[in-house]
Amino acid sequence: MTTETAAIVESTPEIILDVPVRRVKNFRELPDIENFYRFIYENDLRREAKLLLEAVWTAFIKRKKHQKKAETRH
Repeated sequence: MTTETAAIVESTPEIILDVPVRRVKNFRELPDIENFYRFIYENDLRREAKLLLEAVWTAFIKRKKHQKKAETRH
């Protein structure tokens, strides 16, 4: 992950979904996500999307690990 990608992820506000996500399967079927996939495909942005999603996933994992450490301290 580059420093540019890390800066983008850190400065990006959290996304709030209007529809509750119960399962990962359902998440892929949300209209916003389908439109996102279509946009990436039509504009040939697969490489950029992969970099962004990797950065988001890494930030998510770091946050989750940090929360687990905080829980074990208490």
